Amino acid sequence: KLNAVMLYTGIFSLANINFLFFITYIQTSVGATSRTAVSAGILAYIIYNFFYAASAVPAGRFNDKTNSKKGLLAGNILFTLLCAVFIASKIPGALMPAMIIFGISKSFLKVSQKAWVSVLSGGKTLGKNMGVFRMIETLCLLAGGIIQGLLWNINPALTFAWGGAVSAAALVLLAFL
Repeated sequence: KLNAVMLYTGIFSLANINFLFFITYIQTSVGATSRTAVSAGILAYIIYNFFYAASAVPAGRFNDKTNSKKGLLAGNILFTLLCAVFIASKIPGALMPAMIIFGISKSFLKVSQKAWVSVLSGGKTLGKNMGVFRMIETLCLLAGGIIQGLLWNINPALTFAWGGAVSAAALVLLAFL
């Protein structure tokens, strides 16, 4: 089962779009003066971080009361929804509240992934398994970031389409774990 969680982590990490893509998209959507774009970016980052921090403990409690799979399902569904909002929305004002979804999804994903690896690891292999988990996550985040950047250069909406499609694939895998 641990290998399946590592596979899920790799696939989802390919989809996991860096917050800067979301913020940059919001800034370019504003389309006003550079001062307005900078302000929009700062506000988006504050909203994201506030809800990421504020939902970390509730996400941990949810994980403790249910299980890591349900926490990952919640975070993954929210992330897929977030990508859909960024693809579909043509109204910059609708994108700012979506950063709430992003913060909450990130909390559920981070807490649940680490907890599941911890639960599935034996006491003597926890450190090694966390190292493997981080290595897979980091290498796949790097590969995903390169793909997302290339897609961004073609059309920013493709970055979110990639994130949503690969996130949905990870969700299907997770449903069968």
